[in-house]
Amino acid sequence: MTRATTNSATSSGDTRSAARRRRLLPAAMLVALSTLLAACASGGDGIGTPPPVPTREASFDTTAIEEAMTATLDAGAPAVLVEVRDGDEVWRSARGTSAVVGGAVADPLAAVRVASVTKSMMGVLLMQLVEDGDLDLDTRIERYLPGVVDPAQPVTVRQLANHTSGMPDYIDTFPLDDPTAVSAMLTAEYTPQELIERVADVPWLSDPGTEFHYSNTNYLVLTLLIEELTGESLPDVLAERVAGPGALESTSLPLDTSMPEGAAHGYFTTNGIYVDVTEQSGSLWWGAGGVVSTVGDINTFYRGLFQGTYLPDEAVSELIDLGPEGYGLGIQGHVDPCPAPEPTATPVETTSDPVAPTDEATADGGATGDAAGSPSPSASSTPLGVPGMTYGHLGSGLGYRILSFSSPDGERQVTVSWTASPPDYGDDPRLAPAWAVVDAALTATCHTGTP
Repeated sequence: MTRATTNSATSSGDTRSAARRRRLLPAAMLVALSTLLAACASGGDGIGTPPPVPTREASFDTTAIEEAMTATLDAGAPAVLVEVRDGDEVWRSARGTSAVVGGAVADPLAAVRVASVTKSMMGVLLMQLVEDGDLDLDTRIERYLPGVVDPAQPVTVRQLANHTSGMPDYIDTFPLDDPTAVSAMLTAEYTPQELIERVADVPWLSDPGTEFHYSNTNYLVLTLLIEELTGESLPDVLAERVAGPGALESTSLPLDTSMPEGAAHGYFTTNGIYVDVTEQSGSLWWGAGGVVSTVGDINTFYRGLFQGTYLPDEAVSELIDLGPEGYGLGIQGHVDPCPAPEPTATPVETTSDPVAPTDEATADGGATGDAAGSPSPSASSTPLGVPGMTYGHLGSGLGYRILSFSSPDGERQVTVSWTASPPDYGDDPRLAPAWAVVDAALTATCHTGTP
């Protein structure tokens, strides 16, 4: 048993912070470059309740979790924020500092940009609209939004949500290796339509429904769809249908560059240089990745998803039905290191053997790579989900990355966020130790035996 603290910083952590500062540009150049870039009603019947109060000590062993957090920090993360839940028990910890220069000790509940975890919230909104009778996932998007995508491409709503539309990714049209271009990218204001139009002349990656290609453009189209069907802006819809019912008090989708007071600073890293990109327009991302939240709120969200806050079980089952690439409707699967329990319901064969996407490039919008992971069982024998799987999402934005996964009974959650990202997500040395945090937490909270 190890002691849980809300501000886990050591003298060795201070030494590592100093070492990172030595790798920065000289102060005047840093300020100049940082300024350049940083100037870069509920659909369910359940009502969310505030999360349990965190314990000072964990009943489970946190040693491996803390070791993986330290490894993530050592790999170059200015801050690493973690929350683990096991039933009514909550354990939080942080490593590092809130900012590379002049930052305070990292706060585990500091606000961060959660990037593509936003897509899970979008999946909830889509299924709520299905439950309301306003949306058919297998209807062509052209019926709801004439002319938004190439009408010659018979794209359905489901294909957009599960990344089989074949649409190219608008993020790839921004030259992330050009500081001047990144500055303009971060400070500009965009409509979803303007971002979609950036790929209007880019060849489609495949015919709709034939291949999996992770593309943020899909969720821009879904942003327009949700706004069309609800008659409200996406930030308002998320507030009314997700944040409010789930009691997510620190969750919002700001379309300007604002961040809450005390937010963790995010850094774009290139060639050993850390550039503060905390302030960036949420209109660059919309429903593809614009939400600002905390590791605690994200755990609360996924727990609520699996415990009836937002949707009936049948709708959740459809949401988390994973395809061959390990992706559902805004949901990714990750193999649980905890052994699957004995069957508690009649097995229902699935149509594929989903795998957990672990390669960053495929799983979260990078340029290269294939999804990889261990195959899950092919039969569902639990009320929700596939035995031996957890569900959540990997989020990768500019300056912030996050992993969040939950057991399908909603009893075990882990969320880890770190505050640095490279131009190529697949080359992030912090990703592997962050995954180790996830697996260590899921192992520590396992109650069915030793894996």
